[in-house]
Amino acid sequence: MKIICAYNVNTDAIVQVDDALLFGLVHENQIVLRRKDLRVPPPDAVENIQDLVMALLHSMVNGSGGEWQITKEDLFEKLSLRFRTIAKMELGGNAGIMSRALAEMGVPFILLNTPPISSEQAWLFPLRGIKIPAKMPDGEIVYKDLLTAVDKEAGNIIHFILEYGSGVRISLSDGETITAPESNRCIFSWDPFNREMRTDPLFDEVADMLMKDEEMKGALVSGFHAVPETLSDGRTYVEVTTRAADQLKRWRSSRSDLMVHVELGHFASNDVLIYTLSQLGEAADSIGMNEEEVAVCMEAYGREDLAEIMRSMDYTADVMLAALAIIIGRTGIRSL
Repeated sequence: MKIICAYNVNTDAIVQVDDALLFGLVHENQIVLRRKDLRVPPPDAVENIQDLVMALLHSMVNGSGGEWQITKEDLFEKLSLRFRTIAKMELGGNAGIMSRALAEMGVPFILLNTPPISSEQAWLFPLRGIKIPAKMPDGEIVYKDLLTAVDKEAGNIIHFILEYGSGVRISLSDGETITAPESNRCIFSWDPFNREMRTDPLFDEVADMLMKDEEMKGALVSGFHAVPETLSDGRTYVEVTTRAADQLKRWRSSRSDLMVHVELGHFASNDVLIYTLSQLGEAADSIGMNEEEVAVCMEAYGREDLAEIMRSMDYTADVMLAALAIIIGRTGIRSL
């Protein structure tokens, strides 16, 4: 059996947020917190520690989660210094996580698209099963495992995952106190590579070649949710998303029996979400979403009423089925 995993691989730095950590973030950075500030929508991306704290507190008020892009490298460096010693480092990115799970299940050949990988990150993967293509001087294509494919110049792509429990609290500057009613997590990512859904040209070549291999059975794909509306080079989400979706369509047209599953995540932009879903009807056999992502999808489709009902009824089966029927009707996706 052979399987493709793409497009996002990173390292997760998981940080447990408690009262003391929150207090430290606020007072170390001299942040003034008032209840009225939380009535303003959280930032779409984070440029500084204050943006991060406000995004985290917005989530804590409702016990919700979310994902934000870090836009400044100096902020990433500050967070690395602040969190790396207390964080639990784990493999992240759905493509990376799925490839590891498949390898641990004994799948012998998993073609993985990955950014240049550091030795620290390589050790988070199993030693067998995952293949990185390389081309020899004579043009022969060989497959390396992750330890032999390590790039000594590569840095880690890190997603800071701040997990808070129910009951975590912070006192505001105006005397009020915020207490998280439920447990959840917020993700803050410095990830230029995965935002672009980049692929190595050799990965593209080998993936197309493997479509002629009878042992190729499927592709597990994620990363669409990380694409911003506009990239730093001026390209838009339409270009990036279309390129990735066209690659999936090409694979499926080459192999009628190929199964393609796309795992979604938290989209910062409803426009990117709607466009992505419009492309996946022909590109995928199934997509995966959690309950909150389905609710956000309803809001993007203009069904705020259904999203509110879903959340107020704790995502019961009947309202979830109604929402899934709308997504299937709009996209043509066969399985959700």
